[in-house]
Amino acid sequence: ERGFLVAEGDVLGIERLDERYRIEQETQEENFRLQEQQTEAMFRLQLRFQEQALRQQIRVLGEALKSQLAAIEDNRQERIARLKQKKKQKYFNFEGKRKKYDRYEGEEMLEMVRAVLHRELPLYREHNIKVILMPIDPFYYQLSNVEKNPALKKWKTLQYIVKAARDLIFSFNELLIEVSHEYNHVFFLDTRSIMDAQNRDETHADHIHYSSRGNKLAAGALLEFMIQHDMLPQSRK
Repeated sequence: ERGFLVAEGDVLGIERLDERYRIEQETQEENFRLQEQQTEAMFRLQLRFQEQALRQQIRVLGEALKSQLAAIEDNRQERIARLKQKKKQKYFNFEGKRKKYDRYEGEEMLEMVRAVLHRELPLYREHNIKVILMPIDPFYYQLSNVEKNPALKKWKTLQYIVKAARDLIFSFNELLIEVSHEYNHVFFLDTRSIMDAQNRDETHADHIHYSSRGNKLAAGALLEFMIQHDMLPQSRK
């Protein structure tokens, strides 16, 4: 179109054409600028909405976390209250003729024993020291020959100890067995089965302590156990 106007020598037409082209060009540039502004505005709006949604999610998660922590704390306080209540209501109070024993809350004592073992045993492992755990072994038959218990000389006079402490003693020994399975350097020598195979009237001097015969049997079993597990220099020869 411009070439046609030049050929005709239409100067005004050329000027009008140039002006129209300039206006069209400016219009296109303005439209492009406006589109960029709209795109940027939409991006900022989306970004603000995302930030708001994220803040809302954080608030919801924070409230949920606070709720969970509160529930955990409530459960802890409830457990503490139950333990305190048990401590008031359930304890072992052995009354003997010559000695009064302290009071113990069974679960609390077992947890304390477990904590001490898990604290101390790794120290022995660091120094390559093997540990042998042995059970509490009262005067009565425990794992076998339990039908012989009523015939024991001490049974009638010491039944109150059996009733009061039997379950706790059994749980204590089970705890030792459990812990011995958790460490390669810890062993459990169960003297109960050894004494159950004997006359328990002869193996105990009182309700809990071995007699001379009981100590000899326990010492012999311990020596044999240490030899079997290569714990003595002689056993390596």
